[in-house]
Amino acid sequence: MKKVYLKNWQDKRGTETARAKALIADKNTNLTELSKKTNIPYQSLVNYRADISKLDKASWQRINVLSQVYDIFEISNNMTQDDVWKIQGEIHDMFNEWRQLYKNDTRRLVMIKDMEKIITSDPVAVYTKLRRNYPMRFLN
Repeated sequence: MKKVYLKNWQDKRGTETARAKALIADKNTNLTELSKKTNIPYQSLVNYRADISKLDKASWQRINVLSQVYDIFEISNNMTQDDVWKIQGEIHDMFNEWRQLYKNDTRRLVMIKDMEKIITSDPVAVYTKLRRNYPMRFLN
């Protein structure tokens, strides 16, 4: 039987390690501020910047928090807070419309609830994807 690889829609953002490395390698990233925000010792961040491959051996917790900071910077550099609120409102309205449409169909309501949980679990990916594909609808 042939194996099929289903590409993850988040793959375009890169791995958490790749995003952490991009954040540390960016000379515009203030390591003092990053240390305060992440509780990662400043000297560790300096060491990572001096030898980016050290991040390959960093704990998952550090990689995760650094990749989250990268994602936050990505949003803040590309979208205003109002943009994010508009998209959140659109997503919320969409799920409410679906719940109303299928209010008598328990099976679909469960599926809608699960979809909402998945979609809202990674707001950075959702917002950046929606912003790129539907800019006029969400940002007018």
